[in-house]
Amino acid sequence: DPMDLPKDLQRLLEEATPLLRAGDLPAAESRLLKILARFPHYRRALANLASVRAQQGRDDEGRALLRQAIEANPDYVFGRCYLANLLIEEGKLDDALPLLEGLAERPRMHIQDVFMLYGTLAMYDRANGDVEAANRKIEVLAGLVEDANEERLLEQAKRRLDRVAPPETQG
Repeated sequence: DPMDLPKDLQRLLEEATPLLRAGDLPAAESRLLKILARFPHYRRALANLASVRAQQGRDDEGRALLRQAIEANPDYVFGRCYLANLLIEEGKLDDALPLLEGLAERPRMHIQDVFMLYGTLAMYDRANGDVEAANRKIEVLAGLVEDANEERLLEQAKRRLDRVAPPETQG
């Protein structure tokens, strides 16, 4: 992140992430809100709180938090992809595309962003009916896997892709 957190808030962020993955939404939310009370535009806290809201069924609030994170941090690859994921799942491909444009041309990206971006682009391709292109993007990601964390990121990309049906199978 471009903004370093003070140690007390960094600890809260480090605690919130596994709590979120474990499904302890109230505990994760509490920590994230404490961070955002002092740093209201901290992108990782906004994105994680958006995930909490999505899991609580508060999708509109989650999308608003992602838009807030992107507005404050326009180059935030994860936030742009996460919002694009939600829009693609809703069939709003025209709204998702501007979020993805230009991201693949970046000269450098963190490996987590690469997995998120290619997974999202695969979702977009599948939703547009180009299943082969979607599968090629997943194959590229599979070729990047070097450790257990990257294997987890690949599985997440595959699960997100499975939530999108090609147009000919949508009912």
